[in-house]
Amino acid sequence: MTATRQLQRVSSEKWLYRTERGDYGPVSTDRIFDAIRERKIDLSTQVSLLGSNRWSAAGEFPVFRDHYAACQRRWDDEALQAEAEALGKRLEMKGHASRGAGLLVIAGITAGLVLGGIVVWRLLKAEPLGLAKIVRPIAVEALPAPPEIPKKYQVLPQPPEHKVARLYEPESYDTAGVAVGDSEAGHVTKMHFSEDGDVEMISAADLARVVESARQGLYACAREAAQKNPAFAGTDVGFTVAPGRLTNMSVGVEARSNAPFKACVKAALGRVSVPSFGGSERRVTVPLRFQR
Repeated sequence: MTATRQLQRVSSEKWLYRTERGDYGPVSTDRIFDAIRERKIDLSTQVSLLGSNRWSAAGEFPVFRDHYAACQRRWDDEALQAEAEALGKRLEMKGHASRGAGLLVIAGITAGLVLGGIVVWRLLKAEPLGLAKIVRPIAVEALPAPPEIPKKYQVLPQPPEHKVARLYEPESYDTAGVAVGDSEAGHVTKMHFSEDGDVEMISAADLARVVESARQGLYACAREAAQKNPAFAGTDVGFTVAPGRLTNMSVGVEARSNAPFKACVKAALGRVSVPSFGGSERRVTVPLRFQR
């Protein structure tokens, strides 16, 4: 069979081709050529001659392999041509920029020469005998002598020092609402008035330690009360941080009749170690709430 008849036979055949989306066809050989040229099909694409029930890579068929090689040569030529055109455009833009910079330099030099010529012309016109006579001495007056400092001077009396009251932060310490089982602590606000400000008050670190120790004991008391009485929803417990001890224990109206809970709170606060300090006492309120 001659090459012409073989090409005619192949051109009249129908094909199926397979992609990720599924199988397509039947299509003619020319349609396969178009798909290769449009880069929708390459030599690894599976194709099947209609009626053969056999799938093979398109590269296994010489007719597709030769067509792909011809397309590849054309793609390479187009890529080289596009790269050459891009390089030409870059060189053209660079040339325009270089010419523009050169014109700016020439214009700057010309302007400088013109300005220099005008200055020289004016100087020569103002002083025909030359430039040296333009500069004339300028008389500088001497600065006056500084006044004499007297050897003796009177010392002014210092104003008497007055002690004033200093304002500190509000005198209260409130923890944020702490639900049973939650260990997050709240913020501290406090105020103290002192005549001279030299009284050493309880430090923030010691105060936080005392409150945390008390809160742990109160948490245990609240949990025990809830186990004994499911209706117990929590309350507020207040106390005063005094030097060396906790005093003035109080509970909310929800627990005032709960004698076991009050006894537990009193015992828990009595076990808290408090350092000695000067200054005002601190009132603390610890809200205990259950999460239902």
